[in-house]
Amino acid sequence: MLQLPSSAATASATEAAVVPGVKSRTPDALGKPSPTIDLTLFALVRGLDTLVRAAPLILASSSTAAAASAAVGSKVSIAGGNAARASPPPRSASRLSRLGSALSDQAEGLIFVVCCAQIMWAWFYHQERLPPTYVKWITNLATMDERLLLALRGMRYGQPIKWSYKDRDITPAGVELVSSLSEELGYPYEWGDPTRIPNTAAEARQMLLEARRANAEPVRNLAKVVVGAARSAAFLATFIVGNWYPICLARSHLPRLFPAVPFSFWDSGLGPLLGSIACGFSIFIEEKRKRAEMALYVAPRALFAVAESTRNGWLSEGRRSALWCERVIFGMAVGTVVATAKYRPDQLRGITGAMGWVVRRPGSVPAVKGRYARGR
Repeated sequence: MLQLPSSAATASATEAAVVPGVKSRTPDALGKPSPTIDLTLFALVRGLDTLVRAAPLILASSSTAAAASAAVGSKVSIAGGNAARASPPPRSASRLSRLGSALSDQAEGLIFVVCCAQIMWAWFYHQERLPPTYVKWITNLATMDERLLLALRGMRYGQPIKWSYKDRDITPAGVELVSSLSEELGYPYEWGDPTRIPNTAAEARQMLLEARRANAEPVRNLAKVVVGAARSAAFLATFIVGNWYPICLARSHLPRLFPAVPFSFWDSGLGPLLGSIACGFSIFIEEKRKRAEMALYVAPRALFAVAESTRNGWLSEGRRSALWCERVIFGMAVGTVVATAKYRPDQLRGITGAMGWVVRRPGSVPAVKGRYARGR
């Protein structure tokens, strides 16, 4: 007797069937980033900033009891009217303390350097780790042809187009990739052919700051605005130059100094790596007050890129575990900011300083007037 398969068996067989070449979406993923991930990363960065700024107060309150007990112990140790003299701290400890204070004083700038290095590296080789609007903004600012980025990725990873020097197996599309760009720039077609001897000539655009006409009347406020605008323009120009000069340096000058090193070593990521690190140091041109806000602005994108490089697809595909982590992190970060705004609003800065006005009682006087939106 012919027996028809049960519905459960049919369902299991259907689930087991896999269409070749089609990537099935896991049921515990959204297939796209969470719509609130940007807000969560923003809250996380602001919460960490608030926690770090309030850390000295927490440490000071905890060390008060220790200081009191130490004072009592020093009184007991006095015998025969001779007070024990405290030995001076060692020289190595004083050097470490000075180094620590110097690093903490420049912490905002160093955070900006690290974040920019991560973001620019992702822009060169892994643009899928950044939002499309962010990629478009950097590309327009850099004015770099897309074919050069494809050549750099092909040199390092062999994708999406294989591109390497003196490789006879390279496809015609790989030869056409940079050769067409060379021809458009007015140079011979062969200069972009990777199967020939690499050309060490590279030209970088000269970044010139156009002088602005200053007002003949020496007004202090106007001079302050002009100086601030000049510093911001210098920061942006230095950022772009700092990104491209190491690339041209690794492409043009270093191969001449080290002729025994193959060209594939210089073009497989060293130049973009040096440029990604160097561009962030332009933040030290800006005022210290602006460094913190700029560092907090780029930090969420850098965290997203780091998470994607550590676990690919965890945030970009909206995994269920990522959604739960996002909820917990958002609650803890917002709770930290709200509690600080309630009890110590003077520790807030930037946009989170507005929370001090939200949670304060009606008619009460704020702890620090007019300084919620400025860092100390």
